Amino acid sequence: MSREVYLLPHYKPYLTDDGSIGLYSYDFSDIFHSRTGALSEAYEKFVIPADVSSVLKSYNEINLLDVCYGIGYNSKAFLNFIIKKIIEKRLFTNKPIVSRCTDNINSKLKNTETIYTDNYSIVDHIFNNECRTNLFNEANSFTSVASELTNSEAGFHNFQYDSTNINIPKINIDAIELEREFVYLSPFIKENCYKQEYKIANEINFIILDRLMNKYNSKVIDQVRRMRTVRNYFRFFSIHDTLNKLSFYNDMINYTSSPYKKRLLHNIYYRYISKKSMPFRTYLNTIDYQYILERYSALYSLLNKNIDINFYFDDARRVLPDLGKKYNIIFLDAFTPAKAPSLWTVEFINKLSSKLTTDGVILTYSNSARVRTAMKICGLHLGTLKNNDGIQFGTIASFAKNKISSPLSFEDIARINSKSGIPYRDKGLMNDDKTILERLENEITTSNLPTLSKALKGVYNEKV
Repeated sequence: MSREVYLLPHYKPYLTDDGSIGLYSYDFSDIFHSRTGALSEAYEKFVIPADVSSVLKSYNEINLLDVCYGIGYNSKAFLNFIIKKIIEKRLFTNKPIVSRCTDNINSKLKNTETIYTDNYSIVDHIFNNECRTNLFNEANSFTSVASELTNSEAGFHNFQYDSTNINIPKINIDAIELEREFVYLSPFIKENCYKQEYKIANEINFIILDRLMNKYNSKVIDQVRRMRTVRNYFRFFSIHDTLNKLSFYNDMINYTSSPYKKRLLHNIYYRYISKKSMPFRTYLNTIDYQYILERYSALYSLLNKNIDINFYFDDARRVLPDLGKKYNIIFLDAFTPAKAPSLWTVEFINKLSSKLTTDGVILTYSNSARVRTAMKICGLHLGTLKNNDGIQFGTIASFAKNKISSPLSFEDIARINSKSGIPYRDKGLMNDDKTILERLENEITTSNLPTLSKALKGVYNEKV
């Protein structure tokens, strides 16, 4: 029997507190994503500390290395941040022009302009299958205005998007993931994050799926459909709708003649905003469809041109030597060091740091003293990542000292200088986790370093 039937038998999806989907591992009896919010974690532990805005100002081309891509939240959040901070502000600043309107209609339109300029607008909802039943409840004012306007009054034919004059950095993402099936699932996960600022734009999933299909053709789709996880937990995934939407996006770019364009718009209407799913008439007309087409064609075309994503399905220790780039940002999101230390060793982090630009950063959720010791041995400056309550949630490392805004505390340094800071070792970059852990235990037993309690006691005595 084909192995594909048993893809992902040891994982199950679950709903995290922010509405996004996380994964639980039966093998490790542990979760891969924070229960407080899988997508929130990606933003708060990786994207925001990376200070993406300053990197965007300094470079015309940005390289990101995502170690242990998983189901893609870190890379997606990174791209989503760029869309919200740069692309939408430059691309979607125009507002629809309405001619020959009465004062009454004009006053109503004042309350509807944000429908066209906000990311979570009426046209976004058209492609958001989960939200379509609420589409015109949220945009009720637009509906009432549309019902009073004729095609000529609407004047949307004067409203066009032009992405040709928008310059955004070229974004190159190299994503490493041992579990190919995680990556294949990535564009199909239903992401209903309650935090609107974190919610992933549809176009990002379509870009990821497009890159995968370009390289692996229908194999991606065939395997996803046969996954036991998808069959058992189908409510967490959207395959049919995602494929249809990607087809529409590509059609938007390829269908330029009037007959094809008209047919495409007709299909969009009846698939995503038909009377079947709406409690009342929508009043959208051909000109409105043209507006929708131009809005999505412009954004998707821009992303398609400027984003390059390469996937490597192998042990990261074998992949790194073949990567020729230097990276501005590295996300290290491997499974917990105490259970899977192979990607947290001195030797691996040394290889990883060799791929950094001089002002690049490595970001990880781990506070482990053993990991921090490895980073220190590799010559990196270390800092701690904290939430608003001062609670640590990760580590930042860089060769550039000015990238560290919150240095390690005396307690953190004491941990590094104790037995708790003895690092994981893997000299040949070939040992399994069990061997690495056994070597660590032997080194702890023979080490002359103080225990953590004694090291911390010394710190407190010094403070007194």
